[in-house]
Amino acid sequence: MYCKCFLLALMIWLGQCKITYGQCSVTSTDGYTVEIRVTPQSIVAPASCPFGYNYNVQMSYEINFTGPAPASVYTLQGHLTCNQGDLFFNLPNSPGSGTFVTTVNPYNTDTDCATATVTSLGCQDVNIDINGPGIPAQTINCTNSGLPIELLRFKAYEKNNEEVQLDWITLSEIDNDYFTIERSSNGLKWNEIQRIKGAGNSKEILHYRYVDQYPLSGISYYRLKQTDLDGSFTYSKIESVNIIQPKTTLKISYSSIYPNQVTIEGDSQNLRFVQVYNKLGQVFTSRVPVSSIHASKLTLDLTQIPSGIYFIRTQTASARVYRK
Repeated sequence: MYCKCFLLALMIWLGQCKITYGQCSVTSTDGYTVEIRVTPQSIVAPASCPFGYNYNVQMSYEINFTGPAPASVYTLQGHLTCNQGDLFFNLPNSPGSGTFVTTVNPYNTDTDCATATVTSLGCQDVNIDINGPGIPAQTINCTNSGLPIELLRFKAYEKNNEEVQLDWITLSEIDNDYFTIERSSNGLKWNEIQRIKGAGNSKEILHYRYVDQYPLSGISYYRLKQTDLDGSFTYSKIESVNIIQPKTTLKISYSSIYPNQVTIEGDSQNLRFVQVYNKLGQVFTSRVPVSSIHASKLTLDLTQIPSGIYFIRTQTASARVYRK
C-alpha cells in the first residue's frame, strides 16, 4: 500500500512540475536587463457548462532585474492569446514572483469546462508591453515555446564559502546536445566556464551537477545555456551567489600526451595576469605560449624553456611546475 501511494504521489508531483516556460528579456540603454518569465498554468472555469462557459487563466510569473537596475520600471503588462481572444493582465513593475488569475472572462461555446487546459484552449502566445528608464515603450514576444528540455530546477549555492555548486534536474530532453555553465560578475557580460554533455533524448529524470572550484569574489551570477543538436539554444533563469573569500590556490594538471604542456585552473579574473619564473627570479613568460581553454582555464607550453623547476604566479596565487 505504501509503494502504491508513493508511486501515485510521484506521478502527481511530476504532472504538476512539467511546466514549459515562456521567457523574454530586454536590456536597457542604462546597462541593466529585465528578465521576464510568464507561464499559463491552468484554466479557471465552472465545473459544469451545458451551454458553454466563461473562463480565466491562472498564470505564474518571475521578474528579475540584473545590472545597475532601478527599483522599478514604468509599465509592465501583458496579453495572453487564447482561441477565444486576448486576455490582458498586469504584472508588478519591480522584481518578484508569484501567481495571478486573469479577469477578462472570454466565453467558450464548448462544454469542456471540466477538462479544458491551457493547451486545449490555445493559451500559449504571450506578449509583454514594457517601458522604463532606458527602455522605450515596446512590445516583446514572450511566447510559451519553452525549452527543448523540461527543466525542473536550476540552483546555484555556495559550499564552505569557497566553491559554488550548481545542480539542475531535467524531466525530459529532446535533441539536447549540451549544457553550458555561464558566469557573470554583473549580470551583463557572461563567460563560459564549463560544458556538460546532454542526454540527447530522454524521458527519465536526470540529475546534473557541476562545482565551480574557483568562483569570483563577492556576488556573481550563473545561468544555464542549453544547446540543441541543430545549434539553437535557450537560457535558464539566473541564480546569484555571494562568496566572501574564494580560494586563491591554482589547480595544475599535466598533459599525458604532451609532457611539457600544463593546464592551470583558477579564478578567471585572477588568470588575466600570469607570470612564469624560476627559483632565481628570472622571468620566462615571453617564452611560454599561453592559450585559453575557457575563462578559468589556461594551457601553458613549456617546450621553449630549459629543464628545471618553475613557478607560476598570478595576481593572488602561485604554484610550482616542472619542465621535464
